[in-house]
Amino acid sequence: EVLIPHPLPLAAPSCPGPGMQQDIRQGCHGDLGNQNSTIQKKNGSVVEAKMCAPRSPAIREDSPVRDETVPQDGTAKVNKAGTPSTTMRADAKDLSFCPERYAEAVQAWPQAGQHILAQFTDTAILVYQAFKPEIARHAVKYQSFAGCKAYKPVRMTWIKTNFMWMMYRSGWATKHNQEMILGIWLKRDFFAKLLQNAKLTQKIKKRDNGEDNKFDYGGPCRLQWDPDHLPGGGKHVFRRAIQIGIKGDLGEQYASADKSISPILKIEDVTPFVREQKKYLDGFPKSSQMQRTDLMVARERVYDGISGGLASYIRLDDPISSMSRARHSTSEGNEKE
Repeated sequence: EVLIPHPLPLAAPSCPGPGMQQDIRQGCHGDLGNQNSTIQKKNGSVVEAKMCAPRSPAIREDSPVRDETVPQDGTAKVNKAGTPSTTMRADAKDLSFCPERYAEAVQAWPQAGQHILAQFTDTAILVYQAFKPEIARHAVKYQSFAGCKAYKPVRMTWIKTNFMWMMYRSGWATKHNQEMILGIWLKRDFFAKLLQNAKLTQKIKKRDNGEDNKFDYGGPCRLQWDPDHLPGGGKHVFRRAIQIGIKGDLGEQYASADKSISPILKIEDVTPFVREQKKYLDGFPKSSQMQRTDLMVARERVYDGISGGLASYIRLDDPISSMSRARHSTSEGNEKE
């Protein structure tokens, strides 16, 4: 069976407002309107999984973010140990990881090309990192990496927007020193700075329109396109996912305890969700289509709001063109995804 993506522009995935409740399988709750529920069966048990209510926010680049936890003088509260306070940022209360069924997600994703698949709002984007428990627990507790002896801000740290790529890289949170998966909400303007200050790791060919010489991007960060991956770990033949290495001044800002300059809005521990899905996957052979029937993944769509010059520099493909190409090539369906 060939899965053809929806031909229309896709809305950014978003969660309901305040008051939602979340656990590892139920995902986002709240005012879901007439959203239908899905049922996930595993070893005879039935678990309800309600989907996030989609909406189409007005996307703005470099949207200002107000941090009400920062005092008027611009300083942030830091304890004597050099770690930030555990107070939740006021602008992060509505941010929450949202899942959906994998079978539904693949119909919304482009099936060819280089795309930034992510969960995002009009002010924030969710990225993932895998850590050993010492670092991850500190980050979740203090909502920052500052003060953690095991975290080295001078070293390059890699983030991924694509949940499935993170699952491949960490072995669904089973690899050494990658036993915990964090979902980190970043300000969109900081994410744009990362792209602008990143050098592509792959050799690139000049495009026919000659735009490469018009833009002065690149810096201490790194940007790499890698094959996207299927739940069982196999490579997706036609679609590629992005990962970004952060270093230099932006790396110090990323790990800062000062909430007035930190780009991190919220850090979530999604490890319980990941482990539950790993158990579900392990209940079926890797080649089985049933393996993906009720698998839950992050609800991601093509990230927008990137200027034409920057999109060209990082070799971003147009999702509509990619959808058209996918109709004439092997898709996720007949790749046994």
